[in-house]
Amino acid sequence: MSLFRSGRGRSGVLPALVGDLLVFLVFSAVGRSEHDLEVTLEDTLLTALPFIVMWLIIGTLHGVYASEALRYPGAAAKRTLVAWLFAAPWALLLRSVILRSPIVVVQFALITIGLNLVLLTVWRVAYAWLRR
Repeated sequence: MSLFRSGRGRSGVLPALVGDLLVFLVFSAVGRSEHDLEVTLEDTLLTALPFIVMWLIIGTLHGVYASEALRYPGAAAKRTLVAWLFAAPWALLLRSVILRSPIVVVQFALITIGLNLVLLTVWRVAYAWLRR
C-alpha cells in the first residue's frame, strides 16, 4: 500500500497536512533568502506561522482536509483556491499584527497570495492525483 493511497483507517490527512506545512516553510525560506534575511528553521517558522495558522483554520472550515479534496484533483484545486483566497488576507493581517507594522505593501501581498496559491494548488492536485 502506497503512502498516498488510502487504506482502512487512513484518511490521507496527515501527509496532506505535512505537505501544506512544507509549502509554507519553503515559500518563507525562499522569501527570507531573497530579502537577504537569515534562514534558520526558527526564523522561517515564525515567518510562515501566520499563513500556517490561517490556512489551518480557514482551510479546514472550507474542507481542504475532507476526503473528496484529498482524493479528486478537481476538488483539490477548487477547495484550495477558495480556502486560500479567504485565508490569505487574514494571514497578511495576522502577520502585520505580529510584526506590529502597518498592513503590507500591495506588491508583497499579491506575490505572497499568488505564489502560495500556485504552490498549494500544485501540491494538493498532485497529492490527490497520487491517491486516486
